[in-house]
Amino acid sequence: MADWQRSDALSFSLREREILGIIGPNGAGKSTVFNLITGFIKPTSGRVVFRGRNITALQPDAIARMGIVRTFQNVRPFRTMSVLENLMVAAQLHHKPRLAEVLLSTPGFLRQEEQIQHDATEFLQLVGLSSLAQVEAGSLTHGMQRRLEIGGSCLEPDVLL
Repeated sequence: MADWQRSDALSFSLREREILGIIGPNGAGKSTVFNLITGFIKPTSGRVVFRGRNITALQPDAIARMGIVRTFQNVRPFRTMSVLENLMVAAQLHHKPRLAEVLLSTPGFLRQEEQIQHDATEFLQLVGLSSLAQVEAGSLTHGMQRRLEIGGSCLEPDVLL
């Protein structure tokens, strides 16, 4: 049987600026595909390649820093943190200050934090939540929490799942 006919085989390519859909009934493996791509689970065979690099063995945080991010079916904000703080946490994936920089609040670290806050504020405007920046994320409606999650996922992704 050819690979494309096997129920346990999948192969696809995604071009820049392309929107690709994965459809199927419940239990077909759509979430599993996302979990494989983002490193939340490891394949028993095969590999995941991004920009010519085998990323199969990488941890989810390393894959996210490469620009592959996902949203989840169940929205999971940090409920007691503000909407703005939730986006700032998401932005931290792209910045890796050294412990000493954080503890000493070096000028470079402080500039980076200001930039993160600026970027997060811009994304709040993009997803229509800027007026709720200081509101606890847990008090938002489900739809607004979904927009917050998408806003957090949109902070510099190359691939959004």
